[in-house]
Amino acid sequence: MRYPQGLRLITAEKVGEDLTDAQPVKLQRYVLQESHDDPGVPLYTWHEEKSIVTTQSYEDVDALLTDGATLCTLLPAEAP
Repeated sequence: MRYPQGLRLITAEKVGEDLTDAQPVKLQRYVLQESHDDPGVPLYTWHEEKSIVTTQSYEDVDALLTDGATLCTLLPAEAP
């Protein structure tokens, strides 16, 4: 997803017992960070920036991920 601060990776997974039913969804937003600190460690790694669990239940996680307006409401851009 494109934010004013740059691109972010968004993951989503249902939270609950029966994943075929409508369930709340855990959304996690990651930012790509560069590190030159340790030899042998990859230069770029994904760092979790924010995580939430929705109050609303969803049948289809893909529909939630493709709805940009809802994602922007649930995971708004933060001030730099």
